Amino acid sequence: MSLTGKRFIVTGAGSGMGKATALALAQHGAAVAAIGRSANITDIIEDADALARERLFALAGDVSDPATVSRVIPQAIERLGGLDGLIHAAGIAPNAMVDEMTVEEFDQVFAVNMRGTFLTNQAVFPFLKKRGGRILNFASPVGVTGMAGKAHYAASKGAVLAWTRSLAREW
Repeated sequence: MSLTGKRFIVTGAGSGMGKATALALAQHGAAVAAIGRSANITDIIEDADALARERLFALAGDVSDPATVSRVIPQAIERLGGLDGLIHAAGIAPNAMVDEMTVEEFDQVFAVNMRGTFLTNQAVFPFLKKRGGRILNFASPVGVTGMAGKAHYAASKGAVLAWTRSLAREW
């Protein structure tokens, strides 16, 4: 399938599924703004093949921070020359048993996983509303089933699922 001419923002592109998604999109012809919070987000360029490098650029940014999102998303869209879709893969899943979990750990997981989803979705909507496009939010089966040692992660992904279903009805 050719994605030539399509323009995507991929969050969580510093590692894991986000990085693999950004690279695959670029290798299939899409222009990709790869956003990640890690200092080494630009390493994604080195991991791309020669053709994909021409269609891929990296931006550092924390999706849980409203000021960062309001700066980075428009910057990415401007550099892409428009937007056809957001693939929001940013997420964290630290281990913590509920009886030992701190409020700070709980809040950090929800900040990245759910607030990041809210902020990025809201930021791209005005651009996608004009000409159409898609938002793909990464969730997890544990958002439905739960998981020992990751209750905060499971709860945040359950929230992402509910958010995404509601968003589909609203937008």
